[in-house]
Amino acid sequence: MDSGEFEVLSVTNSNDLNALAEDSEDYYFVDFAGAGSDDSWDQILGSKQCVVTLNVGLPEMMLNIKTSYTVKIIPKDTYDGMIVFYDVNPTTLLGK
Repeated sequence: MDSGEFEVLSVTNSNDLNALAEDSEDYYFVDFAGAGSDDSWDQILGSKQCVVTLNVGLPEMMLNIKTSYTVKIIPKDTYDGMIVFYDVNPTTLLGK
């Protein structure tokens, strides 16, 4: 991907957060301050989750190495909230 162009990539990842999105119309928002008062949520938000960190692109050979496009985080130590998606699709860039 040395051309500077955007490329459509396909990756998969599973964690406790996106597993819940499968049953909630493919996405949801969670405010960690409110959710932390629930024991089940507090356990999920306080444990390491492997999340996708794709941005612009990644060489195709790196798609076989999951750690090249994921990072392990403890959500409540990293963010105040999250929009969690179960499945996403590429978008079209306008006006280059």
